[in-house]
Amino acid sequence: MPLPKTIDFNEWFVIVSFILSMIIIFRLPNRFPLSVIILLSLFASVIARLCDHLLAGPKFDFYDLMDTGKYDLFDLFTYFLYIPFIYLFIYFYDKWRLQGVRVLFYIIICTFIGTTFEWISSLFKVFNYKTWEISYSFTVYFVIQPITLLFFEFIKKHHKSYDN
Repeated sequence: MPLPKTIDFNEWFVIVSFILSMIIIFRLPNRFPLSVIILLSLFASVIARLCDHLLAGPKFDFYDLMDTGKYDLFDLFTYFLYIPFIYLFIYFYDKWRLQGVRVLFYIIICTFIGTTFEWISSLFKVFNYKTWEISYSFTVYFVIQPITLLFFEFIKKHHKSYDN
């Protein structure tokens, strides 16, 4: 996997964003067994990679990640940014024990947060839109987040050591 030719502001944005988000996560009380954290992390990375493959791949090519349309090491690092977001998304959903219409409001708020972070990322050229509009991302997040909650509820139901 090739390294970027230079480490400029978009690579630094990814590094700093990941470090800051991990500091936030490690300051929170531990809520989940390690195996649940691993499953959520894998889910976040796979969903992000799948969406980027479908939307930024050669068939549609709506946007590029980072500096070029070619896959390099920092493209991989961008997928790690989804891990803290999904962890925090699930963490507060579980902590607040949201149900009913509150889940919908929570999804809408988190969709705005995710879309805003993506917009900020695009200002730092992490995402270089061609025919993509940031409003499309709102729809993607609005679809992915309920799927994420369903995945988490499935884990809770079937994971023997989950004790919340």
